[in-house]
Amino acid sequence: MLGNISDFKPDLDAVPRPQMAELDRWALSRSAEIFEKISAAYESYEFHQVYHLIVGLCTVDLSSVYFDILKDRLYTAGKASRERRSSQTALWLILSAMIRAVAPILSFTAEESWAMLPRTKGDPSSVFLTDFPAGKTGLGEWRDAKLEEQYAPIWAIREHVLKALEESRQAKVIGHPREAKILLKVDSASEDALKSTGEDLSRLFFGECR
Repeated sequence: MLGNISDFKPDLDAVPRPQMAELDRWALSRSAEIFEKISAAYESYEFHQVYHLIVGLCTVDLSSVYFDILKDRLYTAGKASRERRSSQTALWLILSAMIRAVAPILSFTAEESWAMLPRTKGDPSSVFLTDFPAGKTGLGEWRDAKLEEQYAPIWAIREHVLKALEESRQAKVIGHPREAKILLKVDSASEDALKSTGEDLSRLFFGECR
C-alpha cells in the first residue's frame, strides 16, 4: 500500500466519495467493519483477536480480492486519472487506519510506516499522537451494507471463475488467465448481480467476460 501511494498527496489528490469507483468503496466498507471489530477486541483485551482480524483483512479481503483486481488500475491507468486516484484514496484511508490499529502491538513498525505515509497538512508527525480508528476517527462513515450485499454473489461467482482458470492453466490449456475468454452460464439472480456492478467484469474475473 505504501508503494502504491508514494505519489499521492491527500490534500490535492483525494477523490470525493460520490466520484469513487464501486470497488474502492466496497474495500473501504469491508475494512471499516473489520476495524470496528478490532476496536472491540482491544476494549475486551482479546489481543489474539486483534491479530487474527488484521491478518484476515490483509489476506482475505485485501490481498486475494481487492489488490488482485486493483493491479491494472494502479499500474496502467493514467497517473493522475480519477480511476487511479480513487484507488489511491481508498488505499490511503485503509492504510492510515491500519497503521493506527496496529500501533499498540507493533509500535516501531507503525511509527516507521506512519513516517512514510502521505499525510494531510494537519496530521501529527507521530502515529501515537493520532486517534485510534474507531467510530468517527475510523472508517465508520464508509460502511455500506447494501454495497457489500450487492457484491457478495459477485465474489461467489468469481471464486468459480478463478477455479476454472486455474484448472485450465494446470491442464496447459492457457498459460495465463488473461489468455482466456470467459463464458458464464448463470441463473437470473446471478445475472442481475453481475449487471448491478459499475465495474468492468473483465477486471473482476481476469478475462474477457460475455
